[in-house]
Formats: sequence, C-alpha cells, structure tokens
Amino acid sequence: MIAGKSAKGKGMMIAGGVLLAGGIAGTIASIFLTSCPEPANTVGCKYEPHRTLAVPIAASGALVGGLLLAVGVGYGVRYKRWQRWKPEDEKVIKQSALVPTMTPGGAGLGYVGRF
Repeated sequence: MIAGKSAKGKGMMIAGGVLLAGGIAGTIASIFLTSCPEPANTVGCKYEPHRTLAVPIAASGALVGGLLLAVGVGYGVRYKRWQRWKPEDEKVIKQSALVPTMTPGGAGLGYVGRF
C-alpha cells in the first residue's frame, strides 16, 4: 500500500509505455528531420545544427519511459506475490538475499540467509 492505495504499478506501466513510445517516435523523427541529404536546400540541412540537442532530448524521454515501465512491472510483480502469500507459507520457506556490502576499501555483494 502506498498512500492508502494498492501499489499495483498499473499507472507507472501506462505512463512508462506512453513515454517510451513517444520517446522512440521522437528520436526517430528528430533523426530524420535533422539529417542532411545531398541537396543543400532541404529542410534537414536547415535543422542539422539542432541534431546534437534534439536527438538526445528525445532519447532521454525514451529512457525515462523505459525506467517507469520497469519500475511499474516490479511493483506489479511484487503486488501479485503479496496477493498469493499466506501466513502458513512463511513457516516453511527459508529466505536468503543478496545484499550490498561496504568496506573502507570498496564495495561488493554479500549473500545472507535466514534458516
């Protein structure tokens, strides 16, 4: 539950899918609109200097959309697992986890378990 509502991830998946599709379409459109074919008087040659700004902005929209989609799917999977959980299952299941570790000289991963 987040703010009294079920955290199903549905809204994030919708927003992420729309943003991802828009970002991909914007990236493709900005590449085509800013490419300069052979004749020098076309629209692409007029906007070619803007390519270094237009393409990364559209690609970053696609990246944010993919991130929202992935987080929404994670919430959805966690919600489905929460729905299937029963208290009697907790007594049988042994749990383990991969956790981050930090030392003064670096960082790594540790594998811990509860038996």
